[in-house]
Amino acid sequence: MNREEQIAERRKQMPTIYRGKYDRAMTGKSRKEAIDSFCIICCNGQWSEITRCSDEACPLYLYRPYKTKTPPVSRGVLALESTRSK
Repeated sequence: MNREEQIAERRKQMPTIYRGKYDRAMTGKSRKEAIDSFCIICCNGQWSEITRCSDEACPLYLYRPYKTKTPPVSRGVLALESTRSK
């Protein structure tokens, strides 16, 4: 399968609402759209899953769209303890 066929197949599998973002990412002109598209694909088109992403080993973890404002659990315990001491 060549690149165009792979792109068409991936595009067909994603929800219609995200196809424009994916198309912009595939032009190679927008890193943000590429990151957003990767996260959409990784989380099966569920934005709520992106906000709850816990894969801190992912190289795009810090750049993912719609991050939650609360820190990940591993750091959340330390943050909770520091607020209690104030």
